[in-house]
Amino acid sequence: MKSTLLSGQEPALEMLQSLRKKIAERRVQLAVVQVGKNLVSSTYIQKKKEAALQAGIAFLTYPISAQAAQKDIMSLVARLGENSAISGIVVQLPLPPHLNSQKILDCIPAEKDPDVLSSRAFGRFALGQSSILPPTVSAMQKLFKTYGIQIAGKRIALVGSGRLVGLPLLVWLAGERATVMNINRKTKNPAALIRQADIVISGTGMPGLIKGSMIKKGAIVVDLGTSVEQGKTAGDVDFKSVAKKAKAVTPVAFCMNLVIVFSAQYLPYLVFLGILGWFALNLRRRILWELAGAAILSRLVITELIRLLWHRARPFVELGFRPLIEHSASASFPSGHAAFFFALSAVVFSHDKKAGTLFFLFSGVIGAARVFSGIHWPSDVLGGAVIGIGSALVVMYFLKNRKIGS
Repeated sequence: MKSTLLSGQEPALEMLQSLRKKIAERRVQLAVVQVGKNLVSSTYIQKKKEAALQAGIAFLTYPISAQAAQKDIMSLVARLGENSAISGIVVQLPLPPHLNSQKILDCIPAEKDPDVLSSRAFGRFALGQSSILPPTVSAMQKLFKTYGIQIAGKRIALVGSGRLVGLPLLVWLAGERATVMNINRKTKNPAALIRQADIVISGTGMPGLIKGSMIKKGAIVVDLGTSVEQGKTAGDVDFKSVAKKAKAVTPVAFCMNLVIVFSAQYLPYLVFLGILGWFALNLRRRILWELAGAAILSRLVITELIRLLWHRARPFVELGFRPLIEHSASASFPSGHAAFFFALSAVVFSHDKKAGTLFFLFSGVIGAARVFSGIHWPSDVLGGAVIGIGSALVVMYFLKNRKIGS
């Protein structure tokens, strides 16, 4: 069966844009304390920094030696808590084994605890008295809502019971009236329990833990685990085997990024070569005039004229993050790639419906990839597509009426 990919990119971007609007008039600062150097922790901190910048939040880091004393770390966190300029405090976990993590976390004031890890903040959350949800819970709530996934009455296998993922999700899922099976290192025959679940959520940090043989057909699988092996980030789920049986599954971030970069940066060359190959099989002067005219009008005339009159900042410029592919900070609207390839596809479609449909599909993939890579807004691609198709229609009508290239 074909699995639906539960991509968190669109809902995440939506949440960040909404947050940016809410705090537009305020000075918000997030302080992150990192004790020692841990590759996974550094990866999380970098992601947090990128998200904070997209939302317009100032991001402050406080690196501390792994050998630091308990009292020194607690003193730093307490001082940050007393600083009125600091809006939120994160102590990045895990901490070195010689430290009492909970005592350090309890130095964070509940109102400045976005991770909801202090005893007071977590207690409020567990009792349903907190306006702040733990990040993992908030992410799951948004993901399930976006894809219309109901959890009430469902059997859910929650693999892992850590403070960051398993425990807050356990509390939340129980409160949402789901039947939760919490699976940990002491659980006997975990595969048999996981196989009974309608939804599987794993957050252990053990790469490839969840195999396709461990889930039932039609299950929904969410991978919340992160680990770093040989410089590569991996999740808990063996995506290849799970995707064959699951109804829906979250994608592997590393693999998805490769697909996005390829589609945004290299697929355009292949599609252009494909169109040239199609033209070589359909050598007619009229088609050459139509292809050239549509490309020039859409990409070099209309697109450039609009960009000259109106400069719209690209997403990575306006939101302050690094895109997946390098790009200049030129005007974003409309998408030149969309205008160019939709124009050529429209010409091909007018002569060959099957080939034209295929090129339209590839043009859409290129446009979507350039949105996901962070260099275009969705409306840029939509505008480019309209310009491209419109330009092709105008050029073909003009050439037909004047019998040029016949």
